[in-house]
Amino acid sequence: MLRVSQAILGVMWLVVAACDDGQERRTAATAPAGVATATGTPVRATAVTPATASATAGATVTVTPTPLPSATTTATRVPYLALSGAATLPPDVALIVQMGCSQCDGPPVALVRLYLDGRGMLRTDTLIRHPEGGRNQPYISSLVVADGGYEMAVTLCSRGYCGGLAAVTADAETTVLRSRDGGITWQELERRPGAYGVVAAGPVGVYVAGPYETSPRGIPLRLLPGDRRVLRPPGAEDGHPVPAGSQLLWQTFQSKRVLRADGSALFEVTDVNGYITTVLPDPDSDRVALSWWDGQTSYLTLLEGSGRQLQTFRGSGGFFFPGTWLDRGRLLGNMYVPAAWLPGGGAGFWAEQLPSIVDLATGATSPITEPFLQQPYFNGRNFIEAVTPGPLVRVVTPGSCLNIREQPDARAPVLACVADRVMLRNAGVAREVAGVSWWEVRLPDGRTGWASAAFLER
Repeated sequence: MLRVSQAILGVMWLVVAACDDGQERRTAATAPAGVATATGTPVRATAVTPATASATAGATVTVTPTPLPSATTTATRVPYLALSGAATLPPDVALIVQMGCSQCDGPPVALVRLYLDGRGMLRTDTLIRHPEGGRNQPYISSLVVADGGYEMAVTLCSRGYCGGLAAVTADAETTVLRSRDGGITWQELERRPGAYGVVAAGPVGVYVAGPYETSPRGIPLRLLPGDRRVLRPPGAEDGHPVPAGSQLLWQTFQSKRVLRADGSALFEVTDVNGYITTVLPDPDSDRVALSWWDGQTSYLTLLEGSGRQLQTFRGSGGFFFPGTWLDRGRLLGNMYVPAAWLPGGGAGFWAEQLPSIVDLATGATSPITEPFLQQPYFNGRNFIEAVTPGPLVRVVTPGSCLNIREQPDARAPVLACVADRVMLRNAGVAREVAGVSWWEVRLPDGRTGWASAAFLER
């Protein structure tokens, strides 16, 4: 799933729409922006990590994958997720990473974008940043990032205290912010009294739950913009939506089941002490990856849309939190990694949830050690929120925005004017027209157009 200084709380970046035809860079009017991340909604940020379980390879686990008439409770021998060699930062993608303290209940402090440029050098863009805050010290209270890393939403506790480590105060106020270009420009959707959290985001809008009060039951769910009330399917109680293509799945309040829109169960944990920690639909198919806990051991399960289990792996000592799909056969998330496995025995290492790549065919898990064993990431939260697929180019128009045109021609109609630092997908087609080099690019909303190569960097 944002970058901003403390002085620019609760407002957004706005790009002026008017510009002269033929001018490839436009001056952007910028107003203050805001930030937000984890109050009661991102399961990963708020779930309690269970103690390490002593388990034997090949042990039996009971799962009810779906309540359809043909389904029965099945016992399966479950292989382990096995630590493999260290991985490097994947090329031709950008990672969206949540930063903050690790093994604590404090709010996130930033979202950053990490990627390797055309020379193989690590590049970092801070999308939004805010200190942990406190009473009348604004802080990020929740955040969500959609598949692809362009759609984002955050809530900023802009007054009073909105919960997290203490009770919500009577003067609490929440500001909801949305970005549709990967965290570079932000729009303020609403500001209202009380404590609220964003629970999902996508092209249709931002799902907001709240206000949070003493009882967690009966919390309204709305869709912004438009302030439309969202009705949960039967059995979802106070569950939150999980966008899955054009459909919604629902993770129930007790985190025991994942429901379809009609209220039928896609997946259910039957163990009394078990719960689901993460639900991650595949953006390119009907598959769903889940991480869950049976009261003793953590698991990673891959399902078809019918609920049939394709694969289940047992965690080797802690949770694997799937953050995003890297490609059809691999997940990218955060994995328990013992300090002894790390170079030099992991001296000084105690935050054991390293960003990691999981091969779904074999269960081989490859922790990404660099840059995450260096400051400012060392011993930090480093949650993988999304990946923006490439190959990518970065807009370089300081203080301006870049015209994306329908054709490689300075006289062609403008599709959009993209702000400085936005990442665009490089379609791999270049043309020279009237002495100007043009690249075909894909916009955050999926449309394709042409941009002057002079204002793009690989």
